[in-house]
Amino acid sequence: MAFASLTFSIGVHAEENKQDSTSNTDTASSTEITTYNSTQSSECYPGNEDTQSANQTTQDSAESTDTVSGSIQQSSTEESSTTEDSSDNERMAMVNKLYSSAGLSFPLGRSDIENNSTQKTFFGGMFSRASVNTGISVENTETLSKGFVDVSSHNGALTVADYKKMQEYGITGVVIKLTVYTTYINPYAKTQIENAKAAGLKVSAYHYSWFTTSEDACTEARFFANAAKSFGLDSNTVMVNDFEEPKVLGKGNHTVDSLAFANELAKQGYANVAHYASYSIFTSGLLNADTLGYSNIWVAAYPSEVSKENFYTDFTAWQWSSQLVFPNVSGTFDISVDYQGRFTISAGSNAIYRAYNPNSGEHFYTKNTYEYDNVISVGWQPENVAWLSPQIGASIYRLYNPNSGEHFYTLSLAENNYLSDIGWREEGVAFYSSSNKEVPVYRLYNPNAKGPGAHHYTTSAGERDVLVKLGWRSEGIAFYGTK
Repeated sequence: MAFASLTFSIGVHAEENKQDSTSNTDTASSTEITTYNSTQSSECYPGNEDTQSANQTTQDSAESTDTVSGSIQQSSTEESSTTEDSSDNERMAMVNKLYSSAGLSFPLGRSDIENNSTQKTFFGGMFSRASVNTGISVENTETLSKGFVDVSSHNGALTVADYKKMQEYGITGVVIKLTVYTTYINPYAKTQIENAKAAGLKVSAYHYSWFTTSEDACTEARFFANAAKSFGLDSNTVMVNDFEEPKVLGKGNHTVDSLAFANELAKQGYANVAHYASYSIFTSGLLNADTLGYSNIWVAAYPSEVSKENFYTDFTAWQWSSQLVFPNVSGTFDISVDYQGRFTISAGSNAIYRAYNPNSGEHFYTKNTYEYDNVISVGWQPENVAWLSPQIGASIYRLYNPNSGEHFYTLSLAENNYLSDIGWREEGVAFYSSSNKEVPVYRLYNPNAKGPGAHHYTTSAGERDVLVKLGWRSEGIAFYGTK
């Protein structure tokens, strides 16, 4: 998420530091954003009780480490200035530790709602993004795949010609900042979205998060969704929770709050949600990748020297630099490699959506967005895009067990016929397997399951290994997705 310079403001985020959204909307955007009522009635839920309980361990662990002294603080305007200074000093020390990984640099606090006169360079600029991968030419072939860029108001009113120039070098997607907190809307969003669509790019959107409670997360999610609807973004749009603000690190349970954000977006009609954060945020335990799902995470990590070697391949995408430059296009751009086609889906593939039933424990997979939306509407939890399926390939059959309620997916016609013979209902070809064997989809079996949910499918080797440690049996590669 691009920003002109790296800064850090001392002090908790206070209401007077937040600008009203109308003051940030100028003539660059002629779309009228519907007035947002932050007090509107809406039940906020961060997920099921089991998820909250599981993540309490993560929060307890974070509280006991030397990176966060004392208990995790909730933001409050009633805190004394002494408490605020102490809390901020602790968080500054924590952020310092998180962002000082050798050989890497990360995004660090690029909010648009801060008063610039109160900002000061964080730790003397030791994390200055300008010193990392400065001015990488898009024509440099000794780098990773250049799949998609992300832009904000700092990139200005990008033209169709600008985006077309990016396309010449393989860029097929753009993620556009829409909102920050509940008071800021990118004044260039309308132009950036319309021109990107006119150029033929896949458009996704992101929200810069400030929430420190699940209730705040839901409020911000509604603000984000409201803006997305005003800009005409449809329900299939990838909606990103950009978690990087230093002043909220260590406040609340970030995993549970992020789940609340994603669930509220789904209630607002946007179930395709991803989470963006630096790699150290996950290794520190501040965000739990296993709980959020690796296929739902866009990770940022900037190596001091770029190469063609892929890292962080368990995640859906990797932002590997903030300094890409294009000929005849002003400014620098964040650039990412898209491992699962989440942000750069080509015309030759379909997204396979995954949903979870908290009552039965079953995961459901479908390429049909209406089918996916329907199960979400009756209480299933959205888990967004699990993998991409080619439009042509080996058939993957789906069957349903009327006795247990379980769905089963197999590449084997013989297995399909056997299950059909013993009472399973055939539901035909669900999707296809890549003949190029690009992305393996692993199958696991739970020998302790008494009903639905006995089988699980995932492209994440990390998720597979966690389940095996918990007693599931690995059944190898079931079929393949595509990139």
